[in-house]
Amino acid sequence: MEEIYLQIDQKIKDSTNIVLVSHKFPDGDTLGSATAMYEMIMTNFEDKCVDIVNSDLVAEKLAFLPNSEKVIKEFDCNKYDICIFLDIGNLSLA
Repeated sequence: MEEIYLQIDQKIKDSTNIVLVSHKFPDGDTLGSATAMYEMIMTNFEDKCVDIVNSDLVAEKLAFLPNSEKVIKEFDCNKYDICIFLDIGNLSLA
């Protein structure tokens, strides 16, 4: 597992523009994963541009999550060097 973490770390280091994608109809798991990953990247790699994307709005009951206000619905996938999918078992859920 450590090698996988090191590979992910290196991909993030090599990227400037990163998009974090969570599944449709976001619940606490997917938003918690995305917002925590956002925080981790921004804390450790201040020079990165990171967007959190979800095709649906954040439910009011989940708006307490740090960085949940940063979720956007529309984006240009050509802008990003890397796309990280969080809590998505099937790409049709993205």
